[in-house]
Amino acid sequence: SAMVPILSRRLPARRELLYNGAKLPRHPVASLRLRNETGLTLERGPVTVLDGGDYAGEAVLPFTRAGAELIVPFAVELGITVSEERQSRRQLVGLSFQDDYAVFEEHDLLTTTYQISSGLDRPAEVTIEHRRLAGYDVAEPRDPDEEGDGHARWRVPCPPHARVSFAVTERRLVTRDERVSSLSGSLLQELLHERLLDQATVKALAAILDLYRQIDEAQEQIHKLAAEREAIYKQQRQIQGSLQPLGREGDEGALRQRYVATLGQLEDRLAAIAAEEERLRQTIAGLEEQIARRLKRLRKS
Repeated sequence: SAMVPILSRRLPARRELLYNGAKLPRHPVASLRLRNETGLTLERGPVTVLDGGDYAGEAVLPFTRAGAELIVPFAVELGITVSEERQSRRQLVGLSFQDDYAVFEEHDLLTTTYQISSGLDRPAEVTIEHRRLAGYDVAEPRDPDEEGDGHARWRVPCPPHARVSFAVTERRLVTRDERVSSLSGSLLQELLHERLLDQATVKALAAILDLYRQIDEAQEQIHKLAAEREAIYKQQRQIQGSLQPLGREGDEGALRQRYVATLGQLEDRLAAIAAEEERLRQTIAGLEEQIARRLKRLRKS
């Protein structure tokens, strides 16, 4: 129990070991938890804590309104050491499709692991006071024993001369978009393995990815044809420059005819390039229409 001498009232109190690394790293603090049932407001001021009549420590009583709970820390428990380790990771939990984008739903997971080492000869219970992250829910290990003031608390039993690990995982749902064309076969198999996609959807997506691959191949051919056209233009300019000083008779005339014939062949090739480019563009347009239809069916499934 705790005594409030100025009022000569005894108030029921509970002794606990409270760990909050932001307030005091490495060790829990022995604290008294009680409720102000005096009917009066308690002003801030120093108090002496007695445990079984023996001196246990000094504390500062916080300003506390009537009926409110107060926690009075009075001594550091050096027999128990606490360390913290934090890790973050992403976990894919859902996948949907919007136009030509895949929408990934992921849990952003943040885990704080508390390692509690006891050198005490008696069993103890450490109350972990964990600061909650705004926008995150507690995913593991269980709902807090208490929650309030931006903190969650768990009571963790700690046997004598033992080490106990207690991990708190918080999560929030986030989404990200990725073009369907950038998906890979290995990712599809992973999604199938994680049961986020069924076999039919994986097969449909694989077919769509093959259509994207065909578009890439057609665009690469168009790029090569454009490079060939530029080379032909350069060759034509060189031939036309060589034609100007040539006469029309004798050896110069024969050479002129050869140049003219070559220019004709080059023009024919330019016409063929233009026709091939048009065919490739029509092929791409057809492939894009197929992709759009397949994606539409995919969104409805």
